[in-house]
Amino acid sequence: MPGTDERGSDNAAQLGQVVTLRRDGRFAEAASICDELASRAVSSSTESTDTTVTSDAAFYFQAGLTYFFAVRPHEAMGMLRRARSAGAGTPVGDDAPAVLGLMHALRGEGPEARAALSVDRSPRRHHRAGARLAHTAEQVAAVLLAIDRLESDVALDILVDIEASTAPNELWALVLYAQGSLALLTRTPMDGLRRIKAEIRRHPELHAGYNAVLVNAIRADLELALGDFDRAQNLIADSTHLFTAPVHARLRLLTGDPAGSEALVHHYGTDPNCTPRQAMELAVLGAAAACALGRDTEARPHLDRAIALSQQTGLLRPFTMVSPLMARHLGSLGVALPTAAEPTALDTATYPKSKPVVRLTPRERAVLDGLIAGRSARTIAKVEFVSVNTVKTQLRSLYRKLGVNSGKDAVIAARHLVLD
Repeated sequence: MPGTDERGSDNAAQLGQVVTLRRDGRFAEAASICDELASRAVSSSTESTDTTVTSDAAFYFQAGLTYFFAVRPHEAMGMLRRARSAGAGTPVGDDAPAVLGLMHALRGEGPEARAALSVDRSPRRHHRAGARLAHTAEQVAAVLLAIDRLESDVALDILVDIEASTAPNELWALVLYAQGSLALLTRTPMDGLRRIKAEIRRHPELHAGYNAVLVNAIRADLELALGDFDRAQNLIADSTHLFTAPVHARLRLLTGDPAGSEALVHHYGTDPNCTPRQAMELAVLGAAAACALGRDTEARPHLDRAIALSQQTGLLRPFTMVSPLMARHLGSLGVALPTAAEPTALDTATYPKSKPVVRLTPRERAVLDGLIAGRSARTIAKVEFVSVNTVKTQLRSLYRKLGVNSGKDAVIAARHLVLD
């Protein structure tokens, strides 16, 4: 960075500390140093040398990466744009568009991602650390773009290439997110979960900041695909980040709470910080929730919004991020889905399992509550002020609805169903 040799040396040392902290998963500390460096006069001199330009660009690049992992996306993208501009014609200026492209791809901004990745970086020397990171960023961005277009074979080929090389720790979570996303698309959620859990065991220090948001979001979706709703809930329970908003809404929908899902869609869908990816997923979920509530007329505007976003961004995958039953209902609304999405959206069982909703009468629910409390039929009859024969009649009806033959089995079944 500009200034005296001593000041420049100090800044370089601090920038090195930023990189070290970031690689250790200490993102907040790294961002704090970047804040301090940014508060100084980055370029107060009217003179500009090649060294000054290179050091400015290096700071912007490293600050951009740091702010991204510290969950400060707008500052991250601003810094990376500065790195691209300040470092034009330098290695850092060549690397910045690759990371920008990855961030755009993660946000679901397909045209912007492709524009950033179209920069010619053929002269780049791949043995440089920055170049290796930029190359991985390009690859992960390409994987996400392919998945968004439902091109699973293309995504798999690129991921195999990434796994064959040593992926930088800097992009650890983004590689895992891409792997998990492909596992969802190809309906191999268990394989995706195994990989992610193994990586967390190897690098627990990296499971922090935005890394944790990304990894936990994709893990939760993989658990939903396996029908383990409790684990999915535990993974995202404490997160209010917009990135997990669609997962929260999807969880509500799959566990028989379409009204709760719809409320989340309305709450997060109007947030100005919502990315195109999140907005489109929420629009599809809003349509599915309205359908589940028997309000097809209200579902259509949500679906129209999803289609408009798909046309703007090239995103198709959100149409597959529902259960087959929900997808079929969306397909019956008379709104034409994008041509490439329709057959996949209607046939792909991304979330094949959901908790069925069992509607009980007040008397049946009282009898079930009695069973859960360990009461006998005679005791339930006394508590409810009815005859034992009435309780037995309610038990037969309860067993039929739950698909069981005993009070013990009814209690077990109740834990795995949504009771209304």
